Amino acid sequence: MPIEQFAILNKGPIKRVSCDKVPALMVIAGPNGVGKSTLLETLKRNIPSIREANVQIKATASGPPLYVAPHRIFVSHEVHKLLPLLVSRKFRDTQRSESLPGLPGYWGGLPPYLTSGVVRARNQPDFAPSDIKRRIGEIDFEFNRALRALHDKMGEVPKGALPKDVYRPLRDFVERFLHLRLAEIKLEGDFYKIYFINRSGDRVEYNTLSSGEQDALAMVFPFIEKRIENELARATGESLPNEDIIVLIDGPEEYLHPHLQRAFMAYLRQEIEEANKRGEKLQFIIATHSPTIVNEAETEELYVMLFPDQVHNGNQLIRVTEEKEKLVITKEFLGDLSVLATGKPLLILEGPQDVDLLKIFFPDIDRRFALRYLRGKREIEKLIVGLREIIPELWYKGLKMFAILDRDREDVKAKDRLGIVHVLPTTCIENLLLNDLQAIYEALKVQPGYQRLKEAGINSIQDLKKLIEEMLHDQILRSEELKRRVGGKINIEYDLKGLDIASIDADKLKHAIITESLEPRIQRFLEKVRTEAEKINETLRDPARALREFSGKLILGKLSSRFSIERDVLAREIANQMRNLGRVPKELDHIIREIEKTLEK
Repeated sequence: MPIEQFAILNKGPIKRVSCDKVPALMVIAGPNGVGKSTLLETLKRNIPSIREANVQIKATASGPPLYVAPHRIFVSHEVHKLLPLLVSRKFRDTQRSESLPGLPGYWGGLPPYLTSGVVRARNQPDFAPSDIKRRIGEIDFEFNRALRALHDKMGEVPKGALPKDVYRPLRDFVERFLHLRLAEIKLEGDFYKIYFINRSGDRVEYNTLSSGEQDALAMVFPFIEKRIENELARATGESLPNEDIIVLIDGPEEYLHPHLQRAFMAYLRQEIEEANKRGEKLQFIIATHSPTIVNEAETEELYVMLFPDQVHNGNQLIRVTEEKEKLVITKEFLGDLSVLATGKPLLILEGPQDVDLLKIFFPDIDRRFALRYLRGKREIEKLIVGLREIIPELWYKGLKMFAILDRDREDVKAKDRLGIVHVLPTTCIENLLLNDLQAIYEALKVQPGYQRLKEAGINSIQDLKKLIEEMLHDQILRSEELKRRVGGKINIEYDLKGLDIASIDADKLKHAIITESLEPRIQRFLEKVRTEAEKINETLRDPARALREFSGKLILGKLSSRFSIERDVLAREIANQMRNLGRVPKELDHIIREIEKTLEK
């Protein structure tokens, strides 16, 4: 690779970043302020020759990297037909330069900042993309000059002497990725015009392309340009030396929607492969905040940059995993790999309502943690796999995560070797709301309103307490609670191993299944129902215990339907009232404190 290794110490927010084996495509994600842009700028300044102390780079590139700064600016301007004669420069040289070279302003009406030269840095607007139109005009000029030279030499242009379509690399890219069609490049009067046909069939000039289209073209144009140069060189009998290229891209997602971001990643991999076939080396190092790009990255490509106090060995640059299978598991478990790059520990909860209630009780919780919720039993199973396969490795690397689960998830906690799974002492988080009758009463004054409460005969907290206790004995609620405990279905399995199914008739098979499989299952199920029904009756003797052990979701659902409001709306309003009263559930507060203590160790 052009860059084989690098190590950078004490540069701005960077205390130490190092990589011993830099891949051909490196995607670096991480929070703002961690030093991703500083890393790219430091590489840019110190290749091919190191200028700064505390920088070590092993690289084979013969020239500076191509640098794509984060704040890219596209200036509409005209290109005079004589400009290619006065200013001959490859776009790759523009992207390698530390300052945008000045362009003659008297042809094309260029603004002053493009005629005087502008510094190219991460904290400055980068006008380099504005130089593409000039370079396309120059290529057109070179192509026509090659045509004239052949004609003058041979009296004609022999068939096949020049590429059939020298603009094929440009044409292929805009058609495949931008859904545009290159119509023509021509002189109108004294100025170059580059026309495309968009999806609507309209003819659009280069200056009127969208920001996303111009940005995508700017980031890949060095490779389009090089392919065109190779075609022209073959036609004119010239030989171009192999060129190993490093490309540093800061924030490629700036103007690209998710589909274009995915297409962009595919294009980079394609260019790396094509370069290898030509005997050249091409390398991209990308700093990004894009979830799409992060989730598109492959095992050897994906790195996360953390703050110095988050890593145990001092190296802020972390490869997420070295194994493809583990990256798949991580992606399935997290859903979105970009949560690893927030710079915050991940806090996993049972459902979206758990997240909402936690934010109400702890208003700054999402500044301290990245919050994610699970979606049912299948994701609980993924969490169990994660605890076994990947979470210990991520934790060791500095990517911390915790979980707060319902009381019936003790089986998950049993598989936790790190002590990061915390189980609520109640059936679910909603049960923590049911102990505070005053907060419930105040919430009902808001949702559904005081007048509705009076109409229902609820004039005091005692009236509310009586209503809730009556609801606990409601037959429908008891039935739903019983279903929750015993399960909602009877699964039937029957082993056909001992049967001659070729000769057995339907009645015999039915009888065998019923007597040998179904009836025992029914008996076990009914026995479990009787056992759990007795437990429910025993629990109902103590209403306070029932409010802890019955499903809080079911109880709140019954209460909310009594007043024709949504359960989750009522739950959030009760939480708001508890917070206003200064009564954050002590059980939840204890868990958060325990998690924070773990992070301080």
